[in-house]
Amino acid sequence: MSAVLPVLPTGPSQALLASMIPDLTPILPGLIFYGLAGLAIVSAVAAATAPKIVHAAFGLMAAFFGVAGMYALLGSDFLALVDTGRFRYWSDEAGSPDDLRPLSDGWWFRQQAAACAYSLAGGGAFDRDLRWGVPESARVETPLGPQLIHDDRLLSAALVAELERRRATGQLHFGASASRIIAGTDPLAPASGQP
Repeated sequence: MSAVLPVLPTGPSQALLASMIPDLTPILPGLIFYGLAGLAIVSAVAAATAPKIVHAAFGLMAAFFGVAGMYALLGSDFLALVDTGRFRYWSDEAGSPDDLRPLSDGWWFRQQAAACAYSLAGGGAFDRDLRWGVPESARVETPLGPQLIHDDRLLSAALVAELERRRATGQLHFGASASRIIAGTDPLAPASGQP
């Protein structure tokens, strides 16, 4: 027995059918955001009240995915990666994370990420008006004593993440061009044209 696919009407009846189906485009991001927020809240409550540690771990993991999804939906993919701990600065050796050794570049990056603060002015759009960085007075205790924390590594990682996002979405075009070198004359050569 084969299935018969319905044939969609064409012409004026198609326009009538299309007008009966609501356009969800304007409200879809809000629905997805509230769905992710609900996932994060329900999962966090489930993690806190789970009778078994394994169930609590799965609830916490789902809560983290809900929070990361909300960040990503709001246009902040990099903050979502850093906040959920999925971003790695780099490894100095295969399988050896550099961010655990005090005063290493990865360790400084983690300190900058921990000290990072972000704010959004009232009425501002998250993807345009979010301000974030490390406060100028932030300090961290190191083996060399207290040291100021800057946001240079954090900012460079965010710029690389934005560059990759734009490349992946086709907003950044890498092209190729021919380089032409125009042969010049040697200023020390005799004027007769002989080299």
